[in-house]
Amino acid sequence: MEQVQSILERMVAPLKDLRDRGIFTQEEIHSIVQRRRSSEMTLQRRSGVRKSDYLRYIEEEVLLERLRKLRKQKVLLEMRNKKREAQENDEEEEDEEPGRRKKHAYQTSGPGDAHIVSHLHFIYQRTLKKFKYPIDVVLNYAQFARDFKSFHMMSRIYAEGLQHHPREEGLWIEAASFEFFGYVAQDYEN
Repeated sequence: MEQVQSILERMVAPLKDLRDRGIFTQEEIHSIVQRRRSSEMTLQRRSGVRKSDYLRYIEEEVLLERLRKLRKQKVLLEMRNKKREAQENDEEEEDEEPGRRKKHAYQTSGPGDAHIVSHLHFIYQRTLKKFKYPIDVVLNYAQFARDFKSFHMMSRIYAEGLQHHPREEGLWIEAASFEFFGYVAQDYEN
């Protein structure tokens, strides 16, 4: 129970940031915390914890990250539209009061943006350690890192996977391909 509470306490500042920037509402944050608490309690059981419990938690967090990304784009689009409208209004009012400028206090990025992806890395690492680096999870983790542009983690993922599965040809080929070709920036741009 203390481990669960410790993990949840590390989430406070990033979730507060997401709430303050209007990406999630207070009710949604409460729902996220409840779901994470339930998932963490499931993972902390003494007996009967399965790999599928970890993978389900990972899938929920991936969906949450995709939702966060969409919401951020929506908020930024709304902010741009408001800024455009404000500039049009300022141009009209500039005749009356020259030199007056309004500033927007919205931050476009914050600690909440990277929080979910780093939490997913944390869950993947726990899964790998708990189940002795199953090859399907290693490959899934490498794909996740590639999809979410965590290229700095991919060398580590492949190295740890190869330490536990030195005779897995497919893993060797993927690792060698990544190390040789790296990533091509235009292939991963949105």
